[in-house]
Amino acid sequence: ERSLDDLELLLKKLNLRRFHLYGHSYGGILAFEYLKRVAERGQSGEEEEDGDHLNKCLSVILSSTPTDMEETIQSINDLEQSLLQQDP
Repeated sequence: ERSLDDLELLLKKLNLRRFHLYGHSYGGILAFEYLKRVAERGQSGEEEEDGDHLNKCLSVILSSTPTDMEETIQSINDLEQSLLQQDP
């Protein structure tokens, strides 16, 4: 949630109204969640506090982005255990 807020703040501070979004690995998860947030706001007709319309993402590229966080976390835990067993 905080990372999404940070991304929105960055877009606002850079005054980007139209942009292309590239997310690699965790950044891809963030990009996907950002687009979901924007879509949900669009359905409700919300506007930003200053009355401006929301920023517009023209395209998105997701690169090496995990599609299943539970599986990703399990893989990380398995790798960690494997490394701990190798290092006495």
